[in-house]
Order: sequence, then structure tokens, then C-alpha cells
Amino acid sequence: MSFDLIAALFASVSAHHSSVGQTGGLSPAESLTTAITMEGLLFAAFAVGTKLTEVTEEGRSPFFSQAWFGWCIVGVISIVAIAAFASWWEVFGTECVKSFGHLILGAGLALGIIAQPIFAAVINVESKRV
Repeated sequence: MSFDLIAALFASVSAHHSSVGQTGGLSPAESLTTAITMEGLLFAAFAVGTKLTEVTEEGRSPFFSQAWFGWCIVGVISIVAIAAFASWWEVFGTECVKSFGHLILGAGLALGIIAQPIFAAVINVESKRV
């Protein structure tokens, strides 16, 4: 499952890399979309990672039982969230209040960007208690 996720991320980055050379870079809206997509995919990988913390007949590896794997993923999700928020700022920034609809859209996206690393950290802390 995680190999498919990594392959999909590399394919996405490769596709965007080829278009960057042709257009001079991603627009702020495109980078926001890419960052939010990556954050969502990483959160899905985190969900798979938490499954690895469950007790099996063979026991658990300390890497998983002490939640180190989860913290690695939380760290990556947080870095991607920072990139997503930087892209969000480029798209919405001071323009967030130009209309009520734009404000709601901007606030909803910002909440989604910020919530994922927080939720992942809370889940990781709780998975260690199991």
C-alpha cells in the first residue's frame, strides 16, 4: 500500500516538474492544490501506519510500538502543511476578505491544512497507549 502511495507521489511530482520547465513554475493555486493533495495522501499513509502499532502474535517492533514511525509521518505531514499554508497565503493572503464566499473558502481550507498535522499527532500519542 505504501509503495503505491510513494509511486503516486513521484508520478505527481514528475508530471508537475515537466510542466514547471515549460511554464516557469506552478501558479499559487496549483501549488496549493498539490500541497493539499500530498497532505491528504500522507494522512492516509499515517492511517496505515497506525495499523502497524497493533499487537500481533509476534509482538511489536519498538519502532512501531513506541510510535517513532508515526512521529516520522507526523513530521512529514507538518512540513507539507507548512508548504500548503504558504501556498494558501499566496492564493488567499490579504484577498481573503474580498467577499463572504471567498472568506469561507479560505477559512475552510486553512482549517483543513492546520487540522491534519494536529489530528495526526493526537492519534499518534493515543496509539502509543494501546
